[in-house]
Amino acid sequence: MGLINLVLNVTRIRLTPLERVACVVLVPAASFALFFGLVFSLAYFFPPSSTDLSGRLSFPGAGKVVWPLVGLLIGATVWFVITRR
Repeated sequence: MGLINLVLNVTRIRLTPLERVACVVLVPAASFALFFGLVFSLAYFFPPSSTDLSGRLSFPGAGKVVWPLVGLLIGATVWFVITRR
């Protein structure tokens, strides 16, 4: 929540130019790290059931865990944006 507040309120806060550059660099980097942490943790807990390389791998957790989680995150983001206006 602190990261999102920082991004949304960065124009209202008086920051030095160096602090603004730090925000521009660190906020996307932190978002990137959180995204890959989520992806790798889901891939670790729900690995493909086969080691064969094919055009389509079966992903046992996709329908039960991953897609509902993605939908929940998208819904939370939409709700957050609407309530912050």
